[in-house]
Amino acid sequence: MPKEKRPPSRLSPAVKRLIQSVGQFIEHWGFMRLQGEIWAVVFISRQPVTASDVAKLLGVSKASVSLAMKELIEYGVLLQPGDSNRRNLPLVANENLSQVIVGVIQSREKLLIAQTAASLAPLSSKQNHGLELDQARVAKMRDLVSKADGLLDTLILMSDVGNSRSGAR
Repeated sequence: MPKEKRPPSRLSPAVKRLIQSVGQFIEHWGFMRLQGEIWAVVFISRQPVTASDVAKLLGVSKASVSLAMKELIEYGVLLQPGDSNRRNLPLVANENLSQVIVGVIQSREKLLIAQTAASLAPLSSKQNHGLELDQARVAKMRDLVSKADGLLDTLILMSDVGNSRSGAR
């Protein structure tokens, strides 16, 4: 897929590098690079910003920014202060990063773990699966999924404890 051409913006080279780096980092976590770049702009901005503002700063279409922002709002990464029915409403970043990470874990990773566990369930039978299965390895995979689920639960619990201590709830 060809990269979008971006016109020059008024952002300094240092801010552009930061935004691009955050976009790349967030992309490795399963989000779109543009979502990471949008989040970076909104997070470091002193004032709330609109989709139009972000589109101009990043040199991408407002439609692309609006779609990406919609998902970030659904995950609680971006917040809409005021009347949420208005279009092009200024947005702010959720500064409670623990809450954001836990929200994503609960809505995405926990779902993926549950789907994987459900996919492993029928593999314990001796029926023909089109591949001779090593049941010991299937059991190890089940154990790995269980441990990953437990790890996510621990992260969520640790965040809840940390938030209650700091009064961030």
